[in-house]
Amino acid sequence: MLLTNVWQRTVAATAAPAGVRFYSRSLLHVPVPRNGLASAQDFLTAIGRDVEKRVSVEKWEDLFVMRRNDFKKLGVGVQDRRYIMWAMNKYRFGAEPSEFAHPVKPKKKIRGHGPRLQLGKRIR
Repeated sequence: MLLTNVWQRTVAATAAPAGVRFYSRSLLHVPVPRNGLASAQDFLTAIGRDVEKRVSVEKWEDLFVMRRNDFKKLGVGVQDRRYIMWAMNKYRFGAEPSEFAHPVKPKKKIRGHGPRLQLGKRIR
């Protein structure tokens, strides 16, 4: 009996009305542009990887309230989407793009893993 009441209270407290999003766009923190980044295109250029060519956003606020699905509708690839969202969160928390921006990891030149194949030669 006691467990049933606790469960009912927990469900009632966490249940949200239908159609309500838990993370509304209005709750997302839009940072103030700083250190020479005046527009969304400047930010995308600063984080690198040519994402400014894939995303066309005019306003600073429009960029920072975008979600993954919005980038998907624009045709941005999965890795670029993840990188842009990661960079936006870093910038929200005060880091500068020059501190966290990094190039794409280069493709592996040697196939295989472990000691059997090293430097393209079979050793065992």
